[in-house]
Amino acid sequence: KVMRTASGSATDGISIVANGDVGVGTITPDSLLEVSKASADAEVLISCYHNTGSTTPKITFRKGDGSEASPALVDDDDVLGTIDFLGHDGVNFERGAKIEARVQGTSASNDLPTELTFWTTPDGSNTAAERVSIGADGAVALKSLAASPSVTSGYGKVFAKEALPGTVLLMHNDTSSFIDSGPQSLTTTVTGATQDTSEKKI
Repeated sequence: KVMRTASGSATDGISIVANGDVGVGTITPDSLLEVSKASADAEVLISCYHNTGSTTPKITFRKGDGSEASPALVDDDDVLGTIDFLGHDGVNFERGAKIEARVQGTSASNDLPTELTFWTTPDGSNTAAERVSIGADGAVALKSLAASPSVTSGYGKVFAKEALPGTVLLMHNDTSSFIDSGPQSLTTTVTGATQDTSEKKI
């Protein structure tokens, strides 16, 4: 059974298809809920009006082991939620980037240690790689970065290499030089093999 409400054309309104999927602006939704718009921004707006400052528009991701009737404890490395950014490559929709929340450690009653990770897909690939993580302890880690960061003049970039533990992060302020990103005026030195000569650490 298909239910549709429309004005002007079938794709203007809301469609509930036979399997229960809901389409807004589409009669062929690709998921439980799809909002589609042709030739314009497809915007989903969440509004809140209240005089209490802590009242807020909110999106909630909720994950539990077990079942809806009997949810259970989530485990270490369980993914609590993902925001995916997809683009069409001419054949399929592929992931260009994602943000993911993941349990980091052992959860218990009133205890849910979690890290937030940021992923991007490199050129020549359709597989995203983890680039930055904010750990449960608040530590920020940069991962899987190239030896020589590609930086366009006028933009800054903080970087580090996994192979150089303890490296102090620097801001690459143009195409040829680095500046200390910390509060002290520290001396920078070139380190590494030939392919790493553009990289500096303290």
